[in-house]
Amino acid sequence: EDALPGPVSFYGKTKLAGERFAFAASSWNLVIRTCGLYGVWGSGGKGGNFVETMLRLAGQGKPLKVVNDQRCTPSYTADVADATVKLIARGATGLFHVVNSGDCTWYEFAAEIFRQSGLKPDLTPITSAEFGAAAQRPAYSVLSTAKLASALGSP
Repeated sequence: EDALPGPVSFYGKTKLAGERFAFAASSWNLVIRTCGLYGVWGSGGKGGNFVETMLRLAGQGKPLKVVNDQRCTPSYTADVADATVKLIARGATGLFHVVNSGDCTWYEFAAEIFRQSGLKPDLTPITSAEFGAAAQRPAYSVLSTAKLASALGSP
C-alpha cells in the first residue's frame, strides 16, 4: 500500500484517480485494492469472470492460449467481502490490499481451474505480446497483504 503507484494503462490511471478523489474527500475513507476477482455470481458487465470464461471456452472444445507472463493474485469474492466487512467493523481507514494469498500467472490459474474441474483442454502458454490485448497490463500485479493481516490479526 505504501509503494509508489505506477499504472500502465488508462484504466489503471482512472482507478488511481478514484483513490485520490476518495482520500481528497476525506482522509477517513477506506479504499480497497483487489486483483483477479472470481466468484459464484460472475462479474456483471464483464460477462463473467476468468474462472467462468475458462470453463465456458474449455466446454467449446477449442484450443486455449493463456498469458503466462503476467503474475496476479486471484481472489475469491466471498473472501474479499468478508475481509472488507471486518475492516469496516474495526473502523479501518486508508488504503488496504484485500486479496487471497499466493500468486500465479493467468496460465497457471487456468491450468489449476482445469485440474480441479477434471477438464483437459488443449491449453498453451503465450506471452502478453502474443495475446495482443488492446490495454497494457502490468507484468506483476501481486499485492502485499501485510497491512491487512496486521489490521485483522491474520492474513
